[in-house]
Amino acid sequence: LSAQSDEGMWLLNDPPRKQLKEKYNFDLTDAWLAKAMQGSVRFNNGGSGGFVSADGLIVTNHHIAADALQKLSTRERDLLHDGFLARTRAEELKCPNLELNVLRHRLGVERSGTGRDADDNNTGDGSRNNHHQSYKVVRHGPLRDFAF
Repeated sequence: LSAQSDEGMWLLNDPPRKQLKEKYNFDLTDAWLAKAMQGSVRFNNGGSGGFVSADGLIVTNHHIAADALQKLSTRERDLLHDGFLARTRAEELKCPNLELNVLRHRLGVERSGTGRDADDNNTGDGSRNNHHQSYKVVRHGPLRDFAF
């Protein structure tokens, strides 16, 4: 079995919809983006991962978990080297100083015009002062609470 990677790092507010449609015949919908966004997590140590269960189980790369594994290890029990499997919730270990962030909704900023009368943009020397712009905040995607 072999796999080949493809372009895959893009912002949620600027997905490559046209490229995905042309290359894979995939229509990237807002609903799909919202589900992907809400299924992704960011670790406070800079890593990322994703939910793999409704109970909040996360999958990530080993190097992302390494800091927590080192903090939880003892001289007798090297979790970083030997690994760890919690067969029940009671056996799960809490990771000290670990924070996971979930993006629940996005806010965008869009230009809504000059925000001034035409005369206010006149500099008096025949040129126009166009750097006075007004913006509005636009909410993207659903806002839902997670239950774990």
